[in-house]
This record gives sequence, structure tokens and C-alpha cells, in this order.
Amino acid sequence: MFIQILNLISFKALTSQVIDYTLLTVAFFTFFVLVNNVINAIKVANRYRALSRVKI
Repeated sequence: MFIQILNLISFKALTSQVIDYTLLTVAFFTFFVLVNNVINAIKVANRYRALSRVKI
């Protein structure tokens, strides 16, 4: 009985750890994608600014 309780506790700790790491990974990739989008938006804005300065 005691060993079963210990196994249950360690299993719960393991699953919560897995959930934590999954959330951290998802958060990291979301942050990376957002930063990438911001960088691309700045690049596009700079490109349009440079194009608008060119007199045709």
C-alpha cells in the first residue's frame, strides 16, 4: 500500500513536470514566433520607407 502511494505521488510529480516542460516549450516557441514576426514587420516597414524615398 505504501509503495503504491509513493508510485502515485512520483507519477503525479512526473506528469506535472512533463506538463510544465511542455508549457515552457510552447511558450518559448510562441515567443520566438512573435519576435520573428516583429523583426519581419520592421524589415518590411524599412523596405517601404526606403521605397517611398526613391523618387520615380
